[in-house]
Amino acid sequence: MSITSHKLRRTPQQQVGGDLEVNHVTSGASLVSTSSYTFSNVDIGSADSTRQVFVLINMQNPRSVSSATIGGVSATQLSGAQGVTASRAGFFAEVPTGTTANVVINTSSSGSYLLYTVYSVINRSSTATEFDFDSAANFFNTPLDRTSTVPANGFFLGVYGSLEDKTFSSSPATFDDYNTDGSAGGVWQVSVSYIDTTGSQSDVSQSLSWTPTDSSGIGYALWSFAS
Repeated sequence: MSITSHKLRRTPQQQVGGDLEVNHVTSGASLVSTSSYTFSNVDIGSADSTRQVFVLINMQNPRSVSSATIGGVSATQLSGAQGVTASRAGFFAEVPTGTTANVVINTSSSGSYLLYTVYSVINRSSTATEFDFDSAANFFNTPLDRTSTVPANGFFLGVYGSLEDKTFSSSPATFDDYNTDGSAGGVWQVSVSYIDTTGSQSDVSQSLSWTPTDSSGIGYALWSFAS
């Protein structure tokens, strides 16, 4: 079974105060049924003394991440969400050197797939976990209207998973990555990022629509962070 990883490089999405950068770097997957994953030589972006590497994941079955490392550095876990058939989780670590790293993920139980996406965040002064967290699943033919509280000059990251190929549109966040992995009946993943430019804490409303509008299910997790 072949596994396809679609990579996307680009300039920083936005800069806040000339400093904060949030960059989508790469994505990939494993279709091996296991509870322990090692992804070798994962692209983590350009080296920087302030770099924090964030990894967001979709995985089969109701399970959680028990531990993770990025380039040998123990990662700080974010809040996760366990659904009936799939779960979402995230973690990050300060990794100032290198452009690639081995990412090791240990989960609480086995599942037949795990998809990941990687962000590099530069010049973030905070090392705190998420400021706000929101997660749910939607099995209806209606858009998802969600609101995330983003601190002043902060940012949010999100990951969505679907059991069928869909075309997504979202406002105001810009989708950075549309990643398809697996065979027929596989999982499709989308990741999203947004940076506050208002200079004050705000509630950012995000309306997610998709086609085709069927009931195959959309699961998501959104994390917001202080800069």
